[in-house]
Amino acid sequence: MQQLLATTHVDSHGMKMTKEALEGAVRQINGNIAPGMGVEHDVTIPPLGKFAEALIHELPDGEYGLFATPILYSEKNPHP
Repeated sequence: MQQLLATTHVDSHGMKMTKEALEGAVRQINGNIAPGMGVEHDVTIPPLGKFAEALIHELPDGEYGLFATPILYSEKNPHP
C-alpha cells in the first residue's frame, strides 16, 4: 500500500516543494540506494525501514503528491 510522502502544497512552515524536487526524490527512492525511513527527520534514531516504488500523482486540486511503498525492517527483513 503506497503512502503519501510529500506534496507541492505550501506546508506549515510556508515552504513549497517543486514538482522537480518530487521528481528528484522519485529517482533517489527508485535508485540503487533508497533513503531510510526515519522518525521526524531525526538522524539520531536508526531507520525503521525504507521506501520503494515511488511515483508522482496529480492531486484533485492540481498539485502533485509523491507516493511510495514503505518497507519496514524486521528480523525477516533486516537493515542491509
